[in-house]
Amino acid sequence: RTHAHTHTRTHKRAPPAPHGPSERPKSDSAAAQPEEDLDTSYQNHDTIGAIAMDFWGNIAAGASSNGAGHKVPGRVGDAAIVGAGAYADSEVGAAVATGDGDIMMRFLPAFAAVNLMAQGVPPTQACEGALAPIISKYPLFTGALLCFHNTGTFGAAAYRWNFVFSYQDETMAAPVAVKVIPMHPSDPSI
Repeated sequence: RTHAHTHTRTHKRAPPAPHGPSERPKSDSAAAQPEEDLDTSYQNHDTIGAIAMDFWGNIAAGASSNGAGHKVPGRVGDAAIVGAGAYADSEVGAAVATGDGDIMMRFLPAFAAVNLMAQGVPPTQACEGALAPIISKYPLFTGALLCFHNTGTFGAAAYRWNFVFSYQDETMAAPVAVKVIPMHPSDPSI
């Protein structure tokens, strides 16, 4: 009945609240800003993540790879590793990740973010919390997370890049794109 599609750097959509079409998804992040002009070009590529919730509240998440041209030879892409590129738990929510997959997959950031939300952490702070251990060990890494809570709230965090996601539910004629202000190394959440 409802679906969502996320695409890093160009589009990310979060699914609607399980309470019906009259309740739109809502960001819990003050750092999120509506984005007017999206750069969609060959230079603009990365993992595509998707989060979807159906009418009954079942949540799914998935992620693609950006292709063999950008991965370290001989490794399995991080998108295929459960908890690295995507993770969902219908009782809590879901998360999708993008960025330096060779680094991020060592930390299972999507899994970590959903676990933080299960402990009551709001989506944006769950994204920041899941990125924090990566940043502390690899301060030059680039990455982002998008979280969706089963109550209909969503949030995102990015490190060292201007991350854009979009969301749409069945009541909306077009997706709304949101630009996420990157976390700074001196941010107290890191």
